[in-house]
Amino acid sequence: MNAKLIELADQRAGLVARAAAQRVELSQALASWRRPLALADEGFAATRYLRSNPMLLGGVVAFLVALRPWRLVKWLPQGWLTWRLARMALGAMVGKGILRGW
Repeated sequence: MNAKLIELADQRAGLVARAAAQRVELSQALASWRRPLALADEGFAATRYLRSNPMLLGGVVAFLVALRPWRLVKWLPQGWLTWRLARMALGAMVGKGILRGW
């Protein structure tokens, strides 16, 4: 019976090593997708947030109509940067326990 347990332990060790190697290989293969997927995730998060706050969406649309489209092109990169910085700051504050329930 002891020989059977040793054989099973050897097989398990081999499978664990193979799984670790496959995880490393998969991580390297998908490294080029990390940035585009993060950007898509931020877009989905923004969409979910605006969907859950319809009044805010209406205010943004009214603001953009009043601002005229050509000014929007100038403000868009700054707004996107502000959105990302706010999300990072809120995430850091939640992670440190400063804001709970966010």
